[in-house]
Amino acid sequence: MVRAEARSLALLNEARQKAGAVGLVVDPEMAAFARTWSETMAEGGFVHSSAPWAENIVWVGNNRLTAEQAAESFNDLWVNSPGHYANMIDPKFTSVGIGVFMDQSGWEATYVFR
Repeated sequence: MVRAEARSLALLNEARQKAGAVGLVVDPEMAAFARTWSETMAEGGFVHSSAPWAENIVWVGNNRLTAEQAAESFNDLWVNSPGHYANMIDPKFTSVGIGVFMDQSGWEATYVFR
């Protein structure tokens, strides 16, 4: 999961740079929350959390993807979704938590922004 999270951060910050926003810094508390929430979704269903932060969630139902391919899939889905993309490039955000979980049903990811 660490490779997927690292690739996700790189892609996120590339998108922000293209949009003229500064890169985000990983907040350890937010990252721990995001990881836990991704696992929670895998166990209990695909729903938004009640986190106090802006949030993007995604499920990609293909557990044969590599970590890097999964991160690229998350990014592609969100870049092509206006609301998710707005969270990704919002210049007021300075911190992010990225959490990824993979099981037999595929990949779950949570990004939280502050």
